[in-house]
Amino acid sequence: MREIKTKDDFKFFIKADLYRYFGDASQSAFKAAYKNIPGFKFTYWLRKCAYLSRRPFYTRPFFYRALGKYKALKYQYGFDIEYSTKIGAGFYLGHWGGVVINGDAIIGENCNISHQVTIGSDAKHGADAVPVVGDKVYLAPGCKVFGRIALGDGCAVGANSVVLSDVPPGAAVAGLPARVVSENGSKGYINNIYTES
Repeated sequence: MREIKTKDDFKFFIKADLYRYFGDASQSAFKAAYKNIPGFKFTYWLRKCAYLSRRPFYTRPFFYRALGKYKALKYQYGFDIEYSTKIGAGFYLGHWGGVVINGDAIIGENCNISHQVTIGSDAKHGADAVPVVGDKVYLAPGCKVFGRIALGDGCAVGANSVVLSDVPPGAAVAGLPARVVSENGSKGYINNIYTES
C-alpha cells in the first residue's frame, strides 16, 4: 500500500480522497468539499499531519499548526482516528460522528467508513490484536470490527453488525456475530475511484 512520504504522495492522497466524494479532483471541488464535508476536511488534516510528521525537524512549526487543526476537528466531528494509522488512498468518511479506529489497524484503499463505526482491538488477545481491512471495503453505520481479523477486498459489513472473524473477499456479512449473507460484497457502494493519469 502506498504511503505518504513525499509531497507528490500527499497530493495524490488528497486527490484520491476528494475524488471519492464528487468524482472530481479539481480546485473548485476541493473548496466545496473542504467547506461542506466534515469527513473530507478532517481527512485533509489527518493526511497533512501524516506527511509533515515525516519531514525534517526544521519544519516542526508547520507540523504543530497542522496537529492543532487536526485535533480540533477530531473532537468537533467525533473522528477518533490517529494520523499515524495506515489508511490507503481514496478514504471516504460518509457522515461524521462516533468513528473510532485503532491506531494499529490497517485500512486499504478506497474504503467507505460510515458513522458510529468502530475498528478496534480484542482485549482478550492484547492491544495489538487489530483488524486489517482490505481494499474497496464498505462498513455500514454502527458496525463494529474487533480483533486480529482480515476483511477481504471488496467485502461489505451490514449496519450494526459485530465482526469477530475473517470476512472473505467479495462477501457481505451481517448480524451479531456477523455471518455471510451474500456474495455481492461492496458492489455499488464504492464509487468514484481516482486513478493517476
